[in-house]
Amino acid sequence: MSTVSTFAVRSAHIADAPQILAIFLQLEAQLVFKTGIDLAAVSEWIDAATEQHPFWVLEDADQLIGWCALEPFYGLPALAGTLEIAMYIDVSHHGRGAGRYLLNHVLARQSELGLHSLVAYMLANNVASQRFFMANGFEKWGCLPNVARSKGQVSDLLMLGRQLVPSNGLKH
Repeated sequence: MSTVSTFAVRSAHIADAPQILAIFLQLEAQLVFKTGIDLAAVSEWIDAATEQHPFWVLEDADQLIGWCALEPFYGLPALAGTLEIAMYIDVSHHGRGAGRYLLNHVLARQSELGLHSLVAYMLANNVASQRFFMANGFEKWGCLPNVARSKGQVSDLLMLGRQLVPSNGLKH
């Protein structure tokens, strides 16, 4: 079993794309909704990363076991402090503190990112992600019913969110 002391976070590199894709495609229950995502798409995600919208990987003993991308939420300047978080952990590391470690890495950088809110989208059948985010201070902020459609399957898209302590002194 891994311990937190062996975890390390670094910026993603193009060479990480195959492992990032493999982790993204692990959950068979959602695979039908992930069609069309390939190495080229993952490479684009990595290339799009910036200091304000980083793409990090999580390693355990130098093995890539997870990743996290922070993306613009909507595009309006007033929403710049709200970021969408996408986070995936290799299933063999679920329940071992890897996700919490990666989320804490994001939270520790709140000030430098100008971050006051996080939004996470997930399909309704992704119960494990819902449990993880809810256990880490996220709340259900919305549901887009039946918007995910692929190969005859339909799913709701849930939006979970978390307000953070504002780093700029503004009140909510």
